[in-house]
Amino acid sequence: KKSLVIPSLTFSFIGALAFLQTQIDIVMLSWLGTAKEVGIYAVAFKIVRYFGMIRGQASTAFFPLFVKKVNNSPIKTKRLVKLSLILFISLLVFATIFSFIANDFVNLIFGIEYIQSGNILSILIFYLAIGFATFPFTNMLQATNNEMIQIYSGIIASILNISLNYFFYFKFGLIGIAYATLLVKVIVTIPLSLYTIKILRAQGYLI
Repeated sequence: KKSLVIPSLTFSFIGALAFLQTQIDIVMLSWLGTAKEVGIYAVAFKIVRYFGMIRGQASTAFFPLFVKKVNNSPIKTKRLVKLSLILFISLLVFATIFSFIANDFVNLIFGIEYIQSGNILSILIFYLAIGFATFPFTNMLQATNNEMIQIYSGIIASILNISLNYFFYFKFGLIGIAYATLLVKVIVTIPLSLYTIKILRAQGYLI
């Protein structure tokens, strides 16, 4: 049935976009930088990706609850924003503390030869705080059949990331890739969250 196939393809495309966004940095570094820089960045990226898996699992676990809530009655906008802020502040505190011990953490796990990865990790770790803050909004989009908004934002984020990676790498070096990734996340997340609230209120899912 078309009504079943199209949503499944949409969810698959969302997953593909998420994978693309996480791999852009490594692929571009392999073109712009050296093998050593790729290795240094990959260590930090791998650690952040493991933390990001927790976000993915939390989003999946709470998705049925979002579907049930939107089907029963409208959700208060204030509650959705409050949940997002709680997640953001909690992860921001964690990221801030972790950024101070990032070098020691990398040295302990991977050895002194990868100590530069700690500087990259201290920047990328803040990506998690923003990522956790967005999952109430992305879950709402998916629960209300508004997945295309998420797809459009993912495409924009990918294009921005490619452009800023190129510029920031030649401006700041290896750490510029981390700056670009974090900046793109901020640039895309704020309008996406505000637009999600606007659309869902217009559709009657938020009050």
